[in-house]
Amino acid sequence: MPQPDSAGHGFSRGQGTRNPHLWQLAEAEPRGVEPWAEVLLFDSTDEVRNLLDKGLSPNARTKAGGLTALMLAAQYPGSSAAMGLLLDHGATIRLPKGQV
Repeated sequence: MPQPDSAGHGFSRGQGTRNPHLWQLAEAEPRGVEPWAEVLLFDSTDEVRNLLDKGLSPNARTKAGGLTALMLAAQYPGSSAAMGLLLDHGATIRLPKGQV
């Protein structure tokens, strides 16, 4: 189960939390991806709920690129449950100026 990191503002993955069926993806993952983003993309909805319940902001942004958790989830098929959790926890939806 992910735990708050030593700085208290993020989450780090504890040993043995990675889905064993996704072990092959470890080498394809870019370095520097926030642990919460990995949970959002690769773990169960229960793990996403757990992070939100432990204080992860539903408006968290990636360091590289500034994508919000909702923007990141929206890019992947099968993420509707995670998107629903983010919205239920207060994720903000912002459209670019001029778009409705």
